[in-house]
Amino acid sequence: NCESLKNITINNGVISVGKFAFYGCTSLEKVVLPSGLKTIDYQAFMDCKALKEITLPAGVKTIGDSAFFECGNLENVTFSEKLTQIGSKAFENCTKLNNVTFPDSLVSMGFAAFSNCKAFTKIVIPENVAELHYDSFTGLSYTFSGCSNVYAVQIPKSVIAIAGSAFSGDISDVYYTG
Repeated sequence: NCESLKNITINNGVISVGKFAFYGCTSLEKVVLPSGLKTIDYQAFMDCKALKEITLPAGVKTIGDSAFFECGNLENVTFSEKLTQIGSKAFENCTKLNNVTFPDSLVSMGFAAFSNCKAFTKIVIPENVAELHYDSFTGLSYTFSGCSNVYAVQIPKSVIAIAGSAFSGDISDVYYTG
């Protein structure tokens, strides 16, 4: 039971935050991750409602599915410059998450990765992303679905496939850099 846990510092030497590691730690406000961290796994910080910001160390390459799902007060995420993959629903329902800057190293954004991030106003997809992944059952993406305040999207020439429902809202400007 970690409902009263407010702060955590993970020691150096840890390379992965495992599945469900801090799931449901609803009072968790501050997390300090070790410099050698490489992976944040499935639902590692899911439902950490008090968490407001997270800085990923330089070596983090993968954020697993639903890793920060339902972290409704999460406002700021600083991504690692080596990040290559953001899993499905990784930041879904992080309704206060502001615009983020994706690293150029990013190649994959999972199904509904940022769905319902209502504080987003613009989205710039990095050059190495080839597609916005979709759900194999529905065939729809929902990557940025429900981001109702987005007015501008920049799509690089590297993107060759965008599945249905990848975006929603009143988007007035779409820029394709191809």
